Amino acid sequence: MTMDSGKRYLVVPDLLKGLVILWIVMFHVYKDFPDVFCSSLHWLTNLQCRIIMHGALGVDIFIILSGYLLATSRLRNPQVHWFSFLRKRIWRIFPLYWFALAAILTLETVIGSSEESLNLPSVLYHLAGLHGFTSYIFDLQGAWWFVTLILQLYLLFPVIWYLSEKLPLYVLLILAACCTVSARFIPFANLDGNYSVFAFLPDFVFGLVMARKLSPNLQCSFSFTGGLYCIVAMIALIIGIYNDSVMVFKYGWGLFRPFVSSGLFLTLCCLCHHGIIRIPAVTYPLSKYGRHSYAIYLFHRPLIYKWVTLSLPVLPPVLVSFVFVAAMLPMGMLIEVGESRLLKRFNN
Repeated sequence: MTMDSGKRYLVVPDLLKGLVILWIVMFHVYKDFPDVFCSSLHWLTNLQCRIIMHGALGVDIFIILSGYLLATSRLRNPQVHWFSFLRKRIWRIFPLYWFALAAILTLETVIGSSEESLNLPSVLYHLAGLHGFTSYIFDLQGAWWFVTLILQLYLLFPVIWYLSEKLPLYVLLILAACCTVSARFIPFANLDGNYSVFAFLPDFVFGLVMARKLSPNLQCSFSFTGGLYCIVAMIALIIGIYNDSVMVFKYGWGLFRPFVSSGLFLTLCCLCHHGIIRIPAVTYPLSKYGRHSYAIYLFHRPLIYKWVTLSLPVLPPVLVSFVFVAAMLPMGMLIEVGESRLLKRFNN
């Protein structure tokens, strides 16, 4: 199967998002039930578990893609006013997020919940998407801190874009790296460096640089330097996996993680361009996962505990995780289609 560059441009970001959302979903399944899915002593199962348990790096890939897609959209529509540009993208976040929030609050009210999770300030902060600035960041759903992070990056994007037009791109990357280092020593919004928006700025800026300079269509053509960069980054990733803890990526004042993430992103781009995209049977479902990754991200975490608890007595662990991952795609599609129809009716 071959595709022209235009079609590749449309498909590859979805493929990347599909790979990443599957990694994140499996990470949360394994993380919530490590004794079930990571108890085998077989070396292959153990290696698989180690790789999956580093799925937190999937967030970094999403951030790089966000920077890339925002910058690409801005390059194509430079005349659009910033207010309209940001309003359109922020509006894409909230309706589905509010629906997820309402569903989770209803579910937790019906089956019972801790008093803190239904604390009024927590609910209000979540409703406004501001929970990432507060001590309530993980209250209702641990994965939803990402919503606040994306909103912060969206609001910072005009400033970063302005700087990218005034400064050499390597200077912009250095400034972002300095922000990451500072996040390790200066608390921001009561968060540690792992969740601060400044910790993810190098990823976001790298995505912008990809769009503006390195690879406007996510084309995978490496120079010797680029290839060496990816090889070293993959070696660093293997070291992190060997150490069996994503905490190893805190090394180097937090710069180790964006270094590994950017190299992994480029490597995955190559995998999509020269491998996955040539296999229709893989490309179609994976791109669908990517297209509906936001709904899957919002809803998968609350369902993990209930599904695994109910199915383990009946199914073997491998089948439990496989069925859960497979079910996420039709769930995400139904939710997003339903939301789209409701919004159309509301707008009409």
